[in-house]
Amino acid sequence: MADHVHALRRMMMFSRPVSEFMHADVTSTGLDTMLSHVARELDERRISAMPVLDAGGRLAGVVSRTDLVRVGRIQAGSHRKASALTLPERSVGDLLGAKPRDPLVAAPGAPLREAARTMRDGRVHRLFIVDDGRVVGVISTLDMMKAVRDAKIGRPISDIMSSPLFTVKALQPISAAIERIEQARVTGLVVIDDDFPVGVFTQLEAMESRDLPRDTPIDDVFDPAMLCLPTTTKIYRAAEQASRLEVRRIIPCRGREAVGIVTGFDLERDRRAHAQDRRERSGTRDRSRAHQLVAARAGREQLAVQVRARVLLQHGPCLPRELVHVGRERGDIAARNAPR
Repeated sequence: MADHVHALRRMMMFSRPVSEFMHADVTSTGLDTMLSHVARELDERRISAMPVLDAGGRLAGVVSRTDLVRVGRIQAGSHRKASALTLPERSVGDLLGAKPRDPLVAAPGAPLREAARTMRDGRVHRLFIVDDGRVVGVISTLDMMKAVRDAKIGRPISDIMSSPLFTVKALQPISAAIERIEQARVTGLVVIDDDFPVGVFTQLEAMESRDLPRDTPIDDVFDPAMLCLPTTTKIYRAAEQASRLEVRRIIPCRGREAVGIVTGFDLERDRRAHAQDRRERSGTRDRSRAHQLVAARAGREQLAVQVRARVLLQHGPCLPRELVHVGRERGDIAARNAPR
């Protein structure tokens, strides 16, 4: 009964419209804005992406920190004292023209599960909410964690964590971390010191340290804010702590060893797996019930035949028509009264 109540709570939570979870205060930029200005805006506001609007105020695309790290690494020199990232003197319009694609968006009335699926499939941490071509809000993986918290998913985080864990040593240069982020196609790495996780180095740290020499130790710039929890921690407890601390990455640990990572993507994958599991269980119950009904009907028909046979044995093969009718009637009555 408790499992049914929790499943119903999850279903209701992720059926609610995106407009109930989104933030209406959205920072945007224009097609003529220079990439260096976008980088400063992202750093100052601690956000990972901004919508790009055309002259009419309609959505033309999205520029993200991933885009800036990619073009900045291409431009950076290889000398160890060169800047870690060098942004080219180009506009946002130039960048979007080099990577033409439709931005991932959601409508205000779309159910939360649909928005979560779009974020997971597109591997984006923010999704802009668009109504009639105009940006009206934004939703992030932190908002998804709050929904998971409210849904009270009680399984351990070890069930949904992703592994292997992408790590980097604290004394390695930032150029190594930036290259690892780009090659692994992830947004962050766990920083290890003496085989123990001590923080994270993400695209945010990469952008903030772009003017530093490439050989600057990661130890000088990494972010110590992270959430290490035992692998047995319940999912909703972990989501609650992460949302309160505004931490996007949860590190499941066994003792001093980091064994995986949990992000909003993993939480959404778990929700979909639960939904699929419920559908499969429901289908199995339906098939079982159908087999029971078929077996019960066959049993009733067999009982009717047996009763008719007993009437024949009692009265002989040459029965008056009224006795044949009685035999059929008794068989039908017996069949109707048989257990179902």
